[in-house]
Amino acid sequence: GNPTWSFYWRRLIAQLSPQYRTVAIDHLGCGLSDKPVDHDYCLQNHIDNLCELIDQLDLSNVTLMAHDWGGSIGLGALLARRERFKRIVLFNTGAFPPPYIPLRIRACRWPVVGRLGVQGLNMFARAAITMATEQPGGLPADVADGLLAPYDNWNHRIAIEELGFPSLKLMGNAGLGCADAMIELKVAGKVVVLCGRGNNGGDGFVIARHLHEHGIAVKVILLANASTISGDARENLDRLKLLDLPIIELPIDSNADQVKDILMSRDRDPPGMIVDAMLGTGARGRLRPPYDEVVKVCNTMEATRVAIDLPSGLDGDTGLVANDAFCAHLTCTFIAAKHGMNTDNGRHYCGDVRLIDIGLPKEALDRASR
Repeated sequence: GNPTWSFYWRRLIAQLSPQYRTVAIDHLGCGLSDKPVDHDYCLQNHIDNLCELIDQLDLSNVTLMAHDWGGSIGLGALLARRERFKRIVLFNTGAFPPPYIPLRIRACRWPVVGRLGVQGLNMFARAAITMATEQPGGLPADVADGLLAPYDNWNHRIAIEELGFPSLKLMGNAGLGCADAMIELKVAGKVVVLCGRGNNGGDGFVIARHLHEHGIAVKVILLANASTISGDARENLDRLKLLDLPIIELPIDSNADQVKDILMSRDRDPPGMIVDAMLGTGARGRLRPPYDEVVKVCNTMEATRVAIDLPSGLDGDTGLVANDAFCAHLTCTFIAAKHGMNTDNGRHYCGDVRLIDIGLPKEALDRASR
């Protein structure tokens, strides 16, 4: 797990090892394993490391016992080496039903503050000595000291900061893949990227950056106050602000004429492409201001329209539209096509659908698409 390591399971290991060949994994950056500062602590690399160990030890008939973040790594290895595994025992997993993620986890991704808390004050690892323990006061002092011993300085906490949160890298992969798909369209004229305050907007910031670096004229329109954007989306917005391209905040009470004026270029030329990175899969129900006016205007413009993950206003589960939805020519989606895309409504509003590779294991993508 993260920050748990083999010490956490010392009694279980002692009970199993007399009868079974027992291999306790301290993932790179955790426990007694090396903690290189310049390593890419992403999920796929940890899965690859575990697969290499399984192959080198020539393990077979394996019972996988997985906990927390180790569940994601272990299940990735199982999908890649399925013939070597017999069964799975999951204590818990490092996943939460979308869109819910506890505040204490989200806080770890807040810019500056999150890193200082995790790497500077060791707050993420320290939480493990009091949370989900049988004794109300947490772990006994000597046990707590043992659990925290490997994470005794800033550099030794690098994996705790990065290992459990590959979301920034996945967002970067998603945005780059979408940008590449748009570049292939070879659309003339300026590209307008409409960004909401969540992760869909974060994808839009990445897309705008890559299009700009490719020499394409880009304008970003924020449908939220920039101060309300946080997490990975905030980090990508901050990167975008370093570039010389316009970023405009759209007032919430904008009417159709004001929206159209903002979408137009200074010389009143309409955009060649409009990118919907406003809401994505997390939104349900009716479009509210200013999204309703923006979608209405976009659907009347002579521009190539591209939706990111899911057209705003379309329910990804049912394909229903409450009051209106962004009508895309192309939808770039991630992981797998959503059920609502395969309805009549879904096909109408999504247009062509392209599945973007964001760096997850192929086996996991295959299972998600079933």
